[in-house]
Amino acid sequence: MPISYTNSPLPVGADLRVCPTVCPTKAFTLLEIVAVIAIIGILGGTIAPLAFQLFTSKRGEVTVDRLEEFKKAIIGNPFVIGDDVRSSFGYIGDMGNLPTSLQDLYIRGAQPTYSYNSTLKTGAGWRGPYINPDIIENLATLGLDAYMQQLVYSTTAFTDTLNTGASAVGTLTSTGPNRTQGGMVADDRKVYIFQSEAFSTVSGFVKDTQGNRLGGASVTINYPSNGTLTSSLAYVTGGDGYFTFPNIPYGNRSLTLAPKLVYTVGSARAGDFGKVQGPNIIPENPPDGIPDDIILYVTNLSDQNITVRAVKVYFDMGVSPPANYNDLYLAGIDGQPLAGGTDGSPTRFNPDTPIVGGSGVPSGQNYVIRVESPQTHIPALSIRNFPAGETVKMEIIDFKRGSTPLNVSGIPFKAEFFSTWTGGAAGSGTLISTIYFTPNVN
Repeated sequence: MPISYTNSPLPVGADLRVCPTVCPTKAFTLLEIVAVIAIIGILGGTIAPLAFQLFTSKRGEVTVDRLEEFKKAIIGNPFVIGDDVRSSFGYIGDMGNLPTSLQDLYIRGAQPTYSYNSTLKTGAGWRGPYINPDIIENLATLGLDAYMQQLVYSTTAFTDTLNTGASAVGTLTSTGPNRTQGGMVADDRKVYIFQSEAFSTVSGFVKDTQGNRLGGASVTINYPSNGTLTSSLAYVTGGDGYFTFPNIPYGNRSLTLAPKLVYTVGSARAGDFGKVQGPNIIPENPPDGIPDDIILYVTNLSDQNITVRAVKVYFDMGVSPPANYNDLYLAGIDGQPLAGGTDGSPTRFNPDTPIVGGSGVPSGQNYVIRVESPQTHIPALSIRNFPAGETVKMEIIDFKRGSTPLNVSGIPFKAEFFSTWTGGAAGSGTLISTIYFTPNVN
């Protein structure tokens, strides 16, 4: 048989008939279709929970990000730096307090607008919105989490006993996938605002022209409260010149130093200086050698003359019967002890004792500070810019218990100066200044 040759890929001898225009396809059997559907179902059952889990996780991340955004709107972002210092303090930096609702962050409403006090060198008021503009697309949904539920905001203070043990002043909460706050399923998302992130204790020292810590100086701090600039009660420094203010909101603040009568540091001396004879102090003859007298000096650092009507002197010598002094002189004017010169009793002056102030000096000087940590200890405030007014001598004579002279060296004292006084020993007056001193023999 002769050999046949062909270029067709078909085997030799195959049927070379041409297929019709549309060749028939092989039909799937019912069994094959059921098998495919079963496989698709198995794959779907495996992938669907995974996809749902990924979707739920993503919504949780978006919700936490939203909570963090609101927290930053309230307290600012410590990582935003301008001119090498923190520049973002949020709502609390301008208003001085937590918002009453989340809408306060992006709707001003009746909140006072921001204004700056050029004298106090700080300001207060609303200058929002405080939410980053890239998420302000629809105010109606701005306060919703990724589950389309309203964020829950609370300013109830508490202690985080489960995690940090720290005090918190606010909470931002998402009710989570089950859209129910609390409950048996622990799916809520929470972000805390801690006390240490929003409020600080501000402290420091006041020093005199020689760098000595200065007692009797008045310090106030200026900060916003509900959007209005306010000043704290004056803190009168003790003998160590120290002052402190708790619960000051983070932000740019200022301190006002307004010294009036201050103790001339290191001037208090204890000794046997003399005894009272009529309106005068004369040397004791013979001296008893007991340092039962005190001499010290006070200076007027304000820009006004100060008139002293009464002085209260406080001391605790731990003796019984209680100690007392015989007389007190200020600027050479003899005082009248109204209760025998006992601890805390007033000595009244008649005539009043005038102490001349400095000339052309503002009654207070303001220092700009930045409050940005739980404990803010500022550099010492110096009074070197305050030209001193008059310095006068104060003499407290003859401390004794009964008739026995008492050694007053090393005893801490406090003296309060009053510009007015009404009534007798149990009366009251207008406080000018408080000084602290401890006399020593030298």
